[in-house]
Amino acid sequence: DQLISGGTVTHAYLGVQIADADTGGALVGRVEAGSPAEDAGLREGDVVTAVDDEQVDDSTGLTAAVRSHQPGDEVTLSYTRNGEEGTADVTLAELPDS
Repeated sequence: DQLISGGTVTHAYLGVQIADADTGGALVGRVEAGSPAEDAGLREGDVVTAVDDEQVDDSTGLTAAVRSHQPGDEVTLSYTRNGEEGTADVTLAELPDS
């Protein structure tokens, strides 16, 4: 829709490098400095298990969930950290130019 209306395509950005977690979910390998993930308190080693109560089975699932939103959208991530469950409210940013 953005291209049809003459604009440019923007993508939502969380700011993490991820891999598939052995137990299911998306394992956070790195949190980018100044990213929405850092602002929300996510840490290396967290395993994201859901976005807005929609289960995340692997890293592809987290990527798809983030891409289904727009920059500026607020989402709630469910995660596990050291065996403890938690949630983080994250306001997604626009994917920076690389």
